Amino acid sequence: NIIGDGEKEALDNDLSPNEKEESGDLPGGAWNNLDDQTDDAHLYIGKFQAFFKMIDTLVAKHGFKLVRKEIVKLPKLGDGKKHRLADTQNPRCLANVELGLSNQSYTLLEIDTSDGAAKLSTMLLKSAPGWVSENEKKILQRIMKKSLGWPTDYFKEQLGEKTYTGIPHPKSKHSGALPPEVIDPWAQRIVNWIRRKT
Repeated sequence: NIIGDGEKEALDNDLSPNEKEESGDLPGGAWNNLDDQTDDAHLYIGKFQAFFKMIDTLVAKHGFKLVRKEIVKLPKLGDGKKHRLADTQNPRCLANVELGLSNQSYTLLEIDTSDGAAKLSTMLLKSAPGWVSENEKKILQRIMKKSLGWPTDYFKEQLGEKTYTGIPHPKSKHSGALPPEVIDPWAQRIVNWIRRKT
């Protein structure tokens, strides 16, 4: 079913796109979906952008109340360059989102790693209202000292054990980006952790 010769080979136009047809007239095409190289990056959204969509889901579907939403730039520390996104050189930011549920305050922290600079989970804190904003400078400095790592020792010291956890990002084949269909399950994982702790 190949016409032409050498590097100009082409599939015959009369080729079934599926299995061999019942009539037996058209041969079946073979498809390899295991190593999908389709350029579908445009269907994905940046991890930082996806984070805010996930927050919207927590509010709309799970009864959370949005108390505060702040985005702050990470500070430059020494000669380090992690305060900027490697691909665009834009400032790297931290999102601080405070939510309320059943008279309890929760804070979700997300660092923009859409450039693939670090594999960093979403940080969930159970803390007093405004605690992150009041301690923002110390938290940001410690994040940079750990080269984009969460200062869990500081959270433990200030808030106590079992008051914080990292919620892993959904898996994705595009570094720094997520498909929209993972937003709801991501929100559900956060809800599940909160339910286990209350």
